[in-house]
Amino acid sequence: MPPFDYPDKKKRLDQIDADQAELDQIDSMIKSHIMPNVEKLDENILKKTELRDHVAKQLAEQTESLKKMERDAATLISSIRTKATKLNVRQSACLF
Repeated sequence: MPPFDYPDKKKRLDQIDADQAELDQIDSMIKSHIMPNVEKLDENILKKTELRDHVAKQLAEQTESLKKMERDAATLISSIRTKATKLNVRQSACLF
């Protein structure tokens, strides 16, 4: 077996050239077809993330507002019960 097999080397070099041409074609397709879509997806993700954050903030504010209303309602109910109890005691005292 000779130390250098020139026809085999040429085949390998030709295959390397063919593979490089395919890689160049794939790179071109990525740049022309895939990258614009990726950029659009990145923009949409950013917009939707901002929207999600805004909605989450609104939800937190509304939840806090609802909790405050519940506390205020509980305080008002307690106050009314106290006044009603005092009124009932006075009415009972007047009847006797």
